[in-house]
Amino acid sequence: MQQQKFYIRLIGILVIIFATIHLFLNLYIISLGFILKSNEIQKLMHTLAQTFGPIAIQENRNIAVLSIKVTASALFLTSGIGLIILKEWARKLLFCILGLRIIYALTICIILNIFHPHFAIILAVGLLLFYYLNLPSIKRVFS
Repeated sequence: MQQQKFYIRLIGILVIIFATIHLFLNLYIISLGFILKSNEIQKLMHTLAQTFGPIAIQENRNIAVLSIKVTASALFLTSGIGLIILKEWARKLLFCILGLRIIYALTICIILNIFHPHFAIILAVGLLLFYYLNLPSIKRVFS
């Protein structure tokens, strides 16, 4: 039981790290939108889209889309904190966020008719976490 708690808390810490990086990247891009001229921000978005793929960064970003991504980051952060303190709601919240993230990535791949390695990472991590957090021994930790 202690080993399962350790791994769940480790997952919580990793989710918090991911959420923090994701949050600061999106806040950085939002702030640049107010500082840089339109053509400079488009050039930056193009560079980021080439680096991370269209699933992570779309060149035609607007504040509404970035705000949704910031909200998702905040939900990931909340879920990570909940996992560290072993709360069932955090496990369920993580499932919801991962499901939406996979649907989002799949939709982008279908709309743009491309497959990017970033999608494979999202899918693999999402399925791995879903599988692990649904193991009977892990579910018992939360009950």
